[in-house]
Amino acid sequence: MKRLLSVLIIALCVQASLAQIDTSKVIQVTFDEDLAHDPLVLVYHSMGDVNVQGHENNDVFVYAQELLPSAEFLFNRNNQEAFYAFVNERTGSIRKMNRSKNFLITQEDHVVRISTDLFSLNTNVFVLVPEPTSVAVNVAHQGNISIEGIAGNVEANTDFGSINMTDVEGSILANTKTGQVVADFSNTGLQRPIYLSSFVGNIEVIVPQDTKHNLALHTELGKLYTNFNQNNELAAAQVAAQRPRERNRITFALNGGTLGAGTDFVVKTIKGDIYLRHNE
Repeated sequence: MKRLLSVLIIALCVQASLAQIDTSKVIQVTFDEDLAHDPLVLVYHSMGDVNVQGHENNDVFVYAQELLPSAEFLFNRNNQEAFYAFVNERTGSIRKMNRSKNFLITQEDHVVRISTDLFSLNTNVFVLVPEPTSVAVNVAHQGNISIEGIAGNVEANTDFGSINMTDVEGSILANTKTGQVVADFSNTGLQRPIYLSSFVGNIEVIVPQDTKHNLALHTELGKLYTNFNQNNELAAAQVAAQRPRERNRITFALNGGTLGAGTDFVVKTIKGDIYLRHNE
């Protein structure tokens, strides 16, 4: 238990540059042994970043980091001090003074739900989950999503923010309206179908050099880049697609994949570039 809390604290310090963490605010959810083989964690967040990381244990640990001073903190100081604290500690365009976190965690069988409401705009959420966990994260407004070391399936959605995924073994559905998407499969390889999309933003996918998959890459107003060599069908597909409407919309087999057997790798962006590269 102490080791797991230490891991969580270290991760939070690195990712959020926290000066101090109150371990009493770390919430633990324990799965029964018969439910731990197929856990599902759902995160519904109003505004702020969500960071999810897998670990070798059956427990879920959740921590919420306040980004702005609470209403109680502000009301206990005179107006000048309160205004000074608010101006110096606020982020972005957040203006509301009601800063209670209204943070809720529930568990039903193998499903854990983590949710915040409209007045939780001052919170970043950090979650440690068992490695087999499937994860669905939805940020209603503005916030980045980071998911790492998950063997289950992943769904990630945010209106305004970036999505970063590392060492995810399951299927992926990731969408952002404005922000970049980065998916790094250097260590795990691309094992399940993925669908990545961004309305405005670049998308980067990193895979092992010997990856064999069918890919569909589509950008309306951007360009396609890759460091795969001329032996791959990607180069031929790029040369063949010369008509304006098709230049940046290609489907191809990578490293001898079976073209036409079903596309299991889809990347789409309207205004942004697509980078497909192998790890060096």
